[in-house]
Formats: sequence, structure tokens, C-alpha cells
Amino acid sequence: MIIPPIAEPAATKAHSTWYHDPAQENTQPEPTALVPFEILAFQSRDVFESLLSYGRIQITYIHQTYQGRIPSSTNGCTVIAPMLCIRHLVHSNGNNNGDTTIGNQTTDDDHFYDCVESTDCTDVAVASLSNDAICRIIDEEAPELLHKIRKQLSVESQGFLVSADVHDFLITEKGGGLSQDMFVDSVGGNILDEQHLSNFINTLTTTTECLINNARCPRKLAATLFFHEHVVAILKHHENVIPPSSDRQGEDHNTSTSANSNYCCYYELIDSLPLKKTHLYEEDEAVYIDENNSNVSFLPCTVRIRCNDSAALTAAIQWYACSKLLPSYNVGKNVTAATNINNRVWDDAALEQDPRVFQATIWGDVNSNYD
Repeated sequence: MIIPPIAEPAATKAHSTWYHDPAQENTQPEPTALVPFEILAFQSRDVFESLLSYGRIQITYIHQTYQGRIPSSTNGCTVIAPMLCIRHLVHSNGNNNGDTTIGNQTTDDDHFYDCVESTDCTDVAVASLSNDAICRIIDEEAPELLHKIRKQLSVESQGFLVSADVHDFLITEKGGGLSQDMFVDSVGGNILDEQHLSNFINTLTTTTECLINNARCPRKLAATLFFHEHVVAILKHHENVIPPSSDRQGEDHNTSTSANSNYCCYYELIDSLPLKKTHLYEEDEAVYIDENNSNVSFLPCTVRIRCNDSAALTAAIQWYACSKLLPSYNVGKNVTAATNINNRVWDDAALEQDPRVFQATIWGDVNSNYD
């Protein structure tokens, strides 16, 4: 993983958010000052890089695909992200019969997972989407569904779709993959504001359980996160906890664990069109480009960011947001955008014009016994 170097800027005008280092979540945070965006970007990158070095965040690159590699998937993030969520949710707690239908396409889900979950949820296994599954969703399934939704909504080819319209389609269309019973919550606000972001993180990280076969089972959750004209998927996974023993004292057990269950959670952010300035040093950019994409701002791959706990997820989203708002690899090159953010007071009545606005929709797998 390569992170762009950001020269630490001098403190300037106060930015309208508090900064809290999620790596220090065990200490009582005491906000000391409002932070300018330039400082926030530097600190967010620093925390993200630190968690990456400690293994609490891990990055996987899928070089075989990305949004727009197939022309008909261009501007398809509003469809790709919920499709990833659906694939993640339908294969849960043994509720799936092996087949999944999205947009009238039926597939054998066993080919979509690196590990198939046990139907006995006392033995929670990891059923992570395989890279091949993600490639198929982006290159094959999303283009077909995009065409169908655009045609129904009279949107031009390769036109951008609104997330709410896509969600409505996936709920109302037969075989769309979503249902009202799967809806958990919708939250939004200023992604640089700790309180606004924590409302989303808390909803996603709160574990709901159900009783299946006399065992407490965790509910799978997933979310679509819209920010700065792009949508990514965030998936919540569960896996067994191996109780620490005398010969395992040196290992890290920092994942969140239910008080009454033997599983822990981790999170995965999947970005079908990652930006170069989020993942590259400027001088190393040539490694990832060719004559077909030398002038574009994104990496020709899909990125999977695994976060081993909620603090790591918070750090990943904070750096993701800051990097998208940075005007270039280095804050010092052009501070116009940062100055505009620093000078802008958050106004709930003017969200469409504010670059910091985000909207997240959380979905869960369906079971009538959830608490």
C-alpha cells in the first residue's frame, strides 16, 4: 500500500469539525480545538497509515476489473455498490438455498465466496465475496442492470443514477434483491464531522442477534456510502473468536466481540473506482498507468480495504473522504479547495452545494427472530 506524502501544513483558520485519533479509542477524547482541513487531512492520513502498518487495516487490489473497464459499467457505482451488498447479505446464516437472483439473473453462490458459511451459526465461518465474484458483478451483472434501470427512468446511456432511484428499483422489481425488511437505517451529514460520521459507524457496528437452532447468531449488515459523486460498499463480516490462551498472549485481539457470543466483527470497504491520490505516491504513479489511462484520476483496479475493528473503519473512511477532497497529491500545491471548506459553515439547508455531504444506507439480512 502506498500513501501520498502530505507535508504537514501550518495551522490556519478553524475547520468546523473535531479531530479524534481512532487509534486511541481506549482513552477519553478531549477535543482541544477546531481543526483546519489541511491539518485534518494530514492527521487522517497519518492515522490510516499507522493502522495499516499494524495490520488493523489491510488492502487488496483486484487488477482484473474496475468501474468503466466495460464501457456499459461507466457511472455504475450506484448499482455496483448495492449489488455487492446484496451478494454479501443473501448468503447469510444458512438462509440462502445456494442460488441468488438479482435483476432476474440466477447464479450459483458457491462460486461467489472464498468460504461458504456453516448453517449452524454456533460455528460462524467467514463467507467473503471472492475476487471473481466482484469481477462478475462489475463486468457482467451491473451493466445489464444499469441498462434496465436507465431505460425505465429515461436516463441516457452512461448517465449517473441517483442512489435512491436504484434502491427503489431493487426493492420493487421482481428479483431485484432488496426488500423493505432488509432496510435498517439511512444516515448522513458532514463526513468530516466526527459526530455525523459516528452516527453511521455506530449503526453499522451495533450487533443485532437472533435465535437460530437455539444459538445466538449475528445479523449480517452492509451499507452503501455516497460521497463526492461516488458510491462504495461497506460489508460487515463475522468470524469465530479463538479464546486467548497462555501461548497466544502476544497476539492482538482488538476485534469487537459480543458479550454473549463467540464471534467478532470486521469490515470491508470495496471501491470500484479508487482515486490515485488516495493510494499512490505521486512519483510512483507511472507504475499504474498506460497510454489508455495516463490522464485519468483513478486507478485501473478495484480496491478492497479490510478494517479489523470499528476504529479502523472510521480511520479508513476519514482518509478516504479527505483524499477525495484534496485538490492534488500534496496539500501545499493548491489550497483553494481546502480554503473553501474551511470557510464554509455547515448548513443543513444547503447540502447539495456542500462537498462534505455524505449519505449512507444500511441493509441487513432477513430473519424474523432478530432482536
